[in-house]
Amino acid sequence: RARTTVSGIVGGEETRSLDSSLQLARNTLIDRKADAGTGLAGTFDAVLVVPGDGPRAATAAGPIDQVPATLRDFVKAGQVSYQYATVHTDAFSGPALIVGSPTSSPVANLELYLIFPLNNEDSTIALVRGTMATGGVVLLGLLAAIALLVARQIVLPVRSASRIAERFAEGHLSERMPVRGEDDMARLAVSFNDMAESLQRQITQLEEFGNLQRRFTSDVSHELRTPLTTVRMAADLIHDHAEDLDPALRRSTELMVNELDRFESL
Repeated sequence: RARTTVSGIVGGEETRSLDSSLQLARNTLIDRKADAGTGLAGTFDAVLVVPGDGPRAATAAGPIDQVPATLRDFVKAGQVSYQYATVHTDAFSGPALIVGSPTSSPVANLELYLIFPLNNEDSTIALVRGTMATGGVVLLGLLAAIALLVARQIVLPVRSASRIAERFAEGHLSERMPVRGEDDMARLAVSFNDMAESLQRQITQLEEFGNLQRRFTSDVSHELRTPLTTVRMAADLIHDHAEDLDPALRRSTELMVNELDRFESL
C-alpha cells in the first residue's frame, strides 16, 4: 500500500515539482492522521529518492544518507529487499529495519525506503531476557532446594540406620530403627528390627544356656569334691606304703594316684 500511495501522489499532479511531490508523499506516509488507510502500523520514517541521470542530480525526500548502499543496489536492480542497520535521524536513533522497494510510479526509477526503528523491540527483548534470566535463577534455586530436601530425606535415615547398626554391633541389643511411613526406608527399618529381635532372642538363649552349663559344672564339681577327697586320702595312704606291696599292686597304686591328680586338675 505504501508503493500505491507514493505512486498516486507523485504521479497524480503534474503541476507540482518533483521535490514537492516526493516530500508530500513522504509526509503522507509518516503522518498517521493524514491517511489512515495506508495499512502501516507503528512509528517509521520514509525515504523517497529518484537517482540522478547524467548531469541531473538525484532528488530525495528524507534521510537518504541513512540507507545502506548495498540495499540501494538491490532496489535499483528491481528487487524488494531489507537490511538491519543503525540509523540516526531527527525522529529516532538506534537499530532499525530498513525495507526498500522500487515503485510503479510514472516517475522513472523512483525508490521507496521505509525505516522501522527497533528500539521498542530491543527493550522488549531485553525485558524478556531479564525475565528469563531471573526465572532461571529462581528455578535453579528451587531445584537446588528440592534436591537438598530429597537428599536429606534419603541420607539422614541411612546415617541413622548406620549408627543404630553400629550400636547394635557394640552390644546394645535393644537398639531399634524408628519406622515412619510406608516407603522403602520404612520397610528397611521393619526388616532391620525383625532381624535385631531375632538376634537378640538367640543371643539371650545362648547366654541362658551358658549360665545353665556353668551351674551344672559347679554343681557337679561340688558334688564330687567330698568323695574325691576321701578317695584321695585313701590313695595317698596306700601310696605311702607302696614299698610293702607286691609289684603289681604298687603299679596299680601309681596309676590310681596319677588319675586322681588329673581328675583334680579338671
